[in-house]
Amino acid sequence: MERQRSPSQTPTRMTRDEFLSPQTDHNRTGRLSIPKAIGGSRIVELSFSSDKPVRRYDCWNDREYDEILGHAKDNVDLSRLNEMGVVLYNHDPNDIRNVVGQVLEAWVDEKDKKCRARVEFDADESADLVFRKVQSGTIRGVSVGYRVDRWEQVDEGVTTTDGIEGPALIARQWTAYEISFAPVPADPTVGPGRSINSDGGIGMTKKEFERLKRAEEEDKGKEPEEDEKKTKSARDDEDEEDEERDNEDKEDEERNDEDKEDEERDDEDDEEEDERAFKNERRRAAQIIDICGHFGIEPGKYIRSGASVSKVNADILKKIRNERPPLKTSRSSSAIQINRDETEKFRSAVSDGLALRAGARVEKPAPGAEDFRRISLLDLCRMVLERAGQRVSYSDDKMETASRAFSTSDFPLLLSNLADKVLQAGYKEAPATWRSWCATGSLSDFKEAYKLRMSEAPTLEPVYEGGEYKMADFKESEDTYKIGTWGKKFALTRQAIINDDLGAFTRIPTLFGIASGRTINDTVYRLLLSNPVMKETEQPLFSVNHENVGMPGALSIATLTEARTKMRRQKGMRADAGVFLNLSPSILIIPPELETIARQLLFSTADIGQANPAVINPFHGSLEIVVDATLTDAAAWYLVASPNIIDTVEVAFLDGVQNPVVEQQQGWNVDGIEYKVRLDFGVKVWDYRGIYKNSGT
Repeated sequence: MERQRSPSQTPTRMTRDEFLSPQTDHNRTGRLSIPKAIGGSRIVELSFSSDKPVRRYDCWNDREYDEILGHAKDNVDLSRLNEMGVVLYNHDPNDIRNVVGQVLEAWVDEKDKKCRARVEFDADESADLVFRKVQSGTIRGVSVGYRVDRWEQVDEGVTTTDGIEGPALIARQWTAYEISFAPVPADPTVGPGRSINSDGGIGMTKKEFERLKRAEEEDKGKEPEEDEKKTKSARDDEDEEDEERDNEDKEDEERNDEDKEDEERDDEDDEEEDERAFKNERRRAAQIIDICGHFGIEPGKYIRSGASVSKVNADILKKIRNERPPLKTSRSSSAIQINRDETEKFRSAVSDGLALRAGARVEKPAPGAEDFRRISLLDLCRMVLERAGQRVSYSDDKMETASRAFSTSDFPLLLSNLADKVLQAGYKEAPATWRSWCATGSLSDFKEAYKLRMSEAPTLEPVYEGGEYKMADFKESEDTYKIGTWGKKFALTRQAIINDDLGAFTRIPTLFGIASGRTINDTVYRLLLSNPVMKETEQPLFSVNHENVGMPGALSIATLTEARTKMRRQKGMRADAGVFLNLSPSILIIPPELETIARQLLFSTADIGQANPAVINPFHGSLEIVVDATLTDAAAWYLVASPNIIDTVEVAFLDGVQNPVVEQQQGWNVDGIEYKVRLDFGVKVWDYRGIYKNSGT
């Protein structure tokens, strides 16, 4: 197998044919626009190359030229990216931590002359760090690794059929094989488009190449003092040997011939040694020029002083550490904002316009959303096809038009954005009474997690004169919890587009948004009704030993008084110390059957249980009412302390993402697009002290 070449070789070590060979690897880096993640997921759409010309220097022919990547569909081979493309950090695949994601889809935008891709970041720590820096705008360099199978050379004064003027080199057939995020863009003199990351003459400016040649010429023929001594000593030894051979051989003519041959061999050895020294020095100078060029440092002092490449790397690393503060990953107001390109603006306007047409509430519609409020789905298909550079007519078969639209990058994404908007709106509108009395948490994975809870601190004791302070002791309670995944799939078909059935694209996601909220709510109340065993005491949540159940009785001033008293009398984990928590109930949880009597009890200024209306109601306005139909026992009711005061029930989400996530793929079993709704969460009861139950009558 032929060894892969890279343009890291200098011009004197790499021929022009080798540089233009299909086996030579190239990288192109640019500061390109990176939009925010799609739908709150870890998927990002970006552009990673363009056809903008870059001025280069041809060191073999001593001339400058424009280097251009062709961006017609027959110019670019993206099959490798689409089949097995990965996303790297800084073009380094040797460290697994630098593999930060995968390429979901790559395509050529012939209208804008760019290559674009949708990439998904992995969930591991190193990938998440790069993802946050990309989202905050700290990392803005996007680079592509590629090989060129066919170059077209355009001489000076010649213009190609597509309007490119020579001198130029055009990559007419090239293959992209990886995408990288680069924190330090290439040589800033190249401009915002891209640059070849090269070591030495490939991609140099003429000024840099001439500086390298001057350094080579200045050092040519110079030998270190130590090498001169060795050479002189070797020559002296050889002269002595010649004299001995002269004394032994009396034939002057043969002796003279031998002397000539020896001198020729000495000259050849000297030339080889000079050539090796020259090549080593040239290699050192080229590497130093390349390293310094990437960081804007003058390389002359290192070349003249004879410094090693390792010394240059160490000096640059020290300089960077001293001059550059750590990168900020927080999304502060001072973070760099990434401008959205026209494609992203179009998608936002269409998504918001369709959402408005469907009756969804959009707080801040994107500019131009009103223009798409009345557009039919089939007309939208035609518009998307035209933007993709495809010919489309109103006489075309409708089913074929819809099918072609599904194959573009814009149309499935537009529907996905619309589905996500209405699903999130439905999720927010869904009844979620658990939020009133449960705490929320976050876990980073699906593994079982441990939580250590400490008791309250003991009461302070008096310290007498000359006495010692006593060490406080705490009681601990350890428990575990984890999260799981809930989800469903649904599909949107071509038939719905032909029928202009926008309701199919909005009503179904809305229902799934409501179902997502209902799923969490039902899970919380099912756990409450199951009366789980507490690990701390190995007793059920509601039990006599926990002193959080009352004598069965209807909701009244008397039963509420008993409940409030028992909650205030609850003791901490250090029960032996007799520390009362003095918890005050703040929320009353009831089934729908008790809602009327509860409102009478809590909103009336007088005690409704007394015949005398002058008797005040001690619970007037003191409790918040939470009514949930999931409570099937029509008589039982509960009191809960505020989750800000004590941990009672917690709902934990994966990475703190509380909204459902929508993912899409081209339908296989259905003729359209399949969507997957996913929600990752878990519910845990931590403490019995902040909740009370009365089974009622």
